[in-house]
Amino acid sequence: MDVITGFVIGTDVLDSPRALIGANISKITTGTSFSATNLTTALHDNFLANTALLLTFTDGTYLAMNSATSRWNANTDAVLRLNFTGLAANLVIDLVIV
Repeated sequence: MDVITGFVIGTDVLDSPRALIGANISKITTGTSFSATNLTTALHDNFLANTALLLTFTDGTYLAMNSATSRWNANTDAVLRLNFTGLAANLVIDLVIV
């Protein structure tokens, strides 16, 4: 899994095939530690197509970005650990055309 450290919300920006702003990035607090099973459980009914979720597990914060299909799929969606400072509401994911 990729880990981004030292990320400063409000200064740093993530690039993605889909642009999103903090208000459109849902936040979920799980109360469990990160694992593939707990990730799948957290995302199962909450992961709409073309969205991102900021998930807080007991051992860190993770950003999940979904493809054009609802629900978590490890083959088509992305998740990374995000060690950040700043307000999560100000997180920006910029559109990048490849």
